[in-house]
Amino acid sequence: MNLQKIRFALALPAGILVMAAFTGLFEGLGARLFEVPQSMLDAKALMQSGDPNWREAIAAAMHDMPIGALLSVVVAWVLGAALGTFAACRVGGANFMPLSVAVGAVSVAFVAMNLIVIPHPMWMNLAGALLPPAAALGVGRLAVDWMPRARASS
Repeated sequence: MNLQKIRFALALPAGILVMAAFTGLFEGLGARLFEVPQSMLDAKALMQSGDPNWREAIAAAMHDMPIGALLSVVVAWVLGAALGTFAACRVGGANFMPLSVAVGAVSVAFVAMNLIVIPHPMWMNLAGALLPPAAALGVGRLAVDWMPRARASS
């Protein structure tokens, strides 16, 4: 097995790892920057206690969340997908578009799981379905133009 095949095999896991780590860190930063309302803290307590009404409580508490906190989550999803794609492309060294499609698909799957488990406003559902894959594909397209190995292997 040659080095290029090994790099390509490691590219997607590396991209997913970077995407997940960055998204988690950025979401945590957003949670620290914007004060979480008491209604959301109460809803989270219901969730952790196993109360069957926790989903409704979280859905109601979402209306009390500061817009900055909600926007920081969407920004985390988008930047996570972009940085994950960049990492996958750097590790992979070539075949950037398949890697960007794969990272974009995984990002949508992660966002979808989040949206299924925790009720979000509709605009966040739409943003989570559209923006992360667009960011991943955009970074993949830029990688084709900017990373010299892509042109050499095309």
